[in-house]
Amino acid sequence: MQKVCRAVIDIGTNSVKLLVAEVAGRVVTPCWSKAEQTRLGRGFYPMHRLRPDAILHTARAVAGFAEVAAKFKPVSTRVIATSAAAGRSQSSGVARRDPREAVRLPVEVITGEERGKLGVSRGYQ
Repeated sequence: MQKVCRAVIDIGTNSVKLLVAEVAGRVVTPCWSKAEQTRLGRGFYPMHRLRPDAILHTARAVAGFAEVAAKFKPVSTRVIATSAAAGRSQSSGVARRDPREAVRLPVEVITGEERGKLGVSRGYQ
């Protein structure tokens, strides 16, 4: 089976992760991975709003990881986020820094259960 390069950027409540891997069927061989603590969810619960500084930090991490992934020339780059970390913006000032707008790739908002099935929470295993 032919190997293809694929990339996944995972926007989480506390970090953004990038995995670039060679994939052949169901066999995934990591080529490059990195995580950056962005703490997107910091301070969310008291006001039920994401903080602008956390959104900006996350957006920058997503954009940087998208640039790194592109250097590997993957056949696909998926950007995923759970609904809790999807960057719901509450004001026009925050909307311009929404992580979903940091790259020109669609962000797939998935449930925590779907995230678990993908193995994202276990380091993409």
